Amino acid sequence: MKGLVTQILRGSFHDGPGIRTVVFLQGCSMRCQWCHNPETWSFEPFPLFYPENCTACGKCGGMPEKTDQCRYGARVFSSRTYSVEEVMDMIRADQPFYKNGGGVTFSGGEPCCQPEFLLELLKRCKQENIHAAIETNLNYPLDTLKSILPWLDLLMADLKIMDAESHRKYTGVSNSQIMRNIMFLRDKNVPLIIRTPVIRGVNDDDI
Repeated sequence: MKGLVTQILRGSFHDGPGIRTVVFLQGCSMRCQWCHNPETWSFEPFPLFYPENCTACGKCGGMPEKTDQCRYGARVFSSRTYSVEEVMDMIRADQPFYKNGGGVTFSGGEPCCQPEFLLELLKRCKQENIHAAIETNLNYPLDTLKSILPWLDLLMADLKIMDAESHRKYTGVSNSQIMRNIMFLRDKNVPLIIRTPVIRGVNDDDI
C-alpha cells in the first residue's frame, strides 16, 4: 500500500494534543480561497519552484521537471510516494515524544482523498497504540467516514462557513455533505472538535 505525501512535520504543537507528528497527504476536494497550502490540492505530484533557494547553478536548465538536479530545494515536486511502512517508520521514531498525550495527525489537503492509504495507516497506529487524529473538511461520502471512524482517537473537522451559498462561493463546494457528516458524528464515541477559521470579509459576519 502506497500513497502520496507532501510533507511529514515532526514536533508540532498545533495539530492536536501534545507533541505530534503531522503527515500531510496530497489531494483535496475543496478550493478554499484562503488556503495556505494549495500545493496539496492536486491529486498528482507536480513541480514547484522556490526562487529564494535558487543559486542559478544552471543544472536544471530552467526545466521545472528536473527536480533531481537541484541540491538546494529550489525545484521540488509537491509530493512523493511513500509506503505505509515508510510512514510508520518515521512515526515510530517520534514515539518517545508522545508520552504526554501526543501522537500522529493526518492532514492535507484532505487526508480522506486517499481513503485506502489513510485507513491502513490508522489501523497500524491503532495496533501499535499510537494516538491517531485527522484534520478533515468532511467533504466526502458517509461510507468513507464510517470506514475510518473505528480507528480514530480524535477527529478535528473544519466547518468553514455556515451559509451554503457562501460556502460554495469561497470553497468551490456546498457544505451539505459536510453538515450531514457532522450530524452523523453527534452521537458517536469519538472525540470531535469542530473548528471554523475566521476569515475577514468572508465569514466574520453573523451568518
